[in-house]
Amino acid sequence: VVYVPYAHNDYTEESAPLRVQDVAGPVAEELLGRRYMIINVWRNIADSPVAADPFAVCDARTVPREDYVPHDLIYKDRTGQTFSVLGNP
Repeated sequence: VVYVPYAHNDYTEESAPLRVQDVAGPVAEELLGRRYMIINVWRNIADSPVAADPFAVCDARTVPREDYVPHDLIYKDRTGQTFSVLGNP
C-alpha cells in the first residue's frame, strides 16, 4: 500500500485500456469495444480516523486539461501511468 500525498487521477487515456487488458484477460477486447468504467475501492488502513489529507473526489471534466501531468508508474511486471493534478485556484 502506497500513500499518495497529492491530487491525482488513477488512470490516463493510455493506461486505462492497458489495465483492462491486465485484469480482464480473454474478455478485454470485448470490453474495450464499448464504454467501460474502472472503479477503485478505497478504505482507511489505519485504526484511527483520517486526521489529515482526507480523500476527495471531483468531476474530471471540471479540471483544465493542462492541469493534468502524466506520471509513469514502473512495476516489476508492468508499467502504468497516472495523472498528477496541478493546483489551480
